[in-house]
Amino acid sequence: MKNPIIYIAILLSILALSSCSTEPFESAPLEAKNAAQEALKTYKILANEDFQAHGFTSESELQAASLGAGISIHYMNIPNLSLHNLTKDPEELINDGDEWMFEVLGSGGVKSSITVQNTNGSWKVTEMGNSEISQSISEVKNKHMAENELEQDAYRVVRIPGMYLYWVSYKEKAKNYFIHVSDRVDLGQAKNKVQSAKDVISDIFQSVKDFKSAIEEP
Repeated sequence: MKNPIIYIAILLSILALSSCSTEPFESAPLEAKNAAQEALKTYKILANEDFQAHGFTSESELQAASLGAGISIHYMNIPNLSLHNLTKDPEELINDGDEWMFEVLGSGGVKSSITVQNTNGSWKVTEMGNSEISQSISEVKNKHMAENELEQDAYRVVRIPGMYLYWVSYKEKAKNYFIHVSDRVDLGQAKNKVQSAKDVISDIFQSVKDFKSAIEEP
């Protein structure tokens, strides 16, 4: 009879390799979360004037809202994208915005978000609210996370300012993947669809170039 210890060792090695195939990003800095937690107090005051517009059914639900998970925000710049060589690594285009988006949780899940940015060593609020995109990002991320048994730090958000394009991004075996967070029929994008970052950039490349040309017209 062959030694079962050898087979156990091989199995453990395979499991170890598979668990390392997805590369985690950094976790939210404590200072960022503290800034968002402090901003939540202000958010509750401002949102109280029209709590329904922020996704809450009552004032009491709003006041009981809590801060949820944070996800880092990265950017792709339109001018750089329009000049990009499609044979190159998409990671060259993705810039860390030193920003974190934190979920605002009410009964039933994510209602909106609070985004903070590190500016000269100090974390400042840049956005509060954004119910629709916050809920969509959370829904897409959580669905993929559950289906693939991944952790929160496996994901980041990538966006293109001006074009209202967002993706939930992750890395697997050093390759970038984008998950579409909304349906964009004009760009052939479907919510929850996973594509390589290279394919996504190839798909939107002409639209980005046309958009850049349009905003540069006198």
